[in-house]
Amino acid sequence: MDDEPLIRKVIAQMSETGLFDSARVMGAEVYRMRDAYPVLEKRYEQRVGAISSWLKRFTNLHISGRNGTFTYIHIHDLMAQARQLAGRLSGSCSLGI
Repeated sequence: MDDEPLIRKVIAQMSETGLFDSARVMGAEVYRMRDAYPVLEKRYEQRVGAISSWLKRFTNLHISGRNGTFTYIHIHDLMAQARQLAGRLSGSCSLGI
């Protein structure tokens, strides 16, 4: 799927959840990554920590997932992380899985 139809589809589907109004979306981009697993180098924690600290300034940016957090976690942990983020965004976090 080309980028524009993909962006429209994602915005429409996320807007249907009630998490946000699609009219308020200011921009969107698609990043396609081949073999999208983080490759961790020696002393990566220092660089990731600096970037994470800088990104925390943005109150409308939420980092999650293996690539976003530079961690290798299991699928059930990813699902719990996604559920917690959805709860925070909707204002009612329920951790029951």
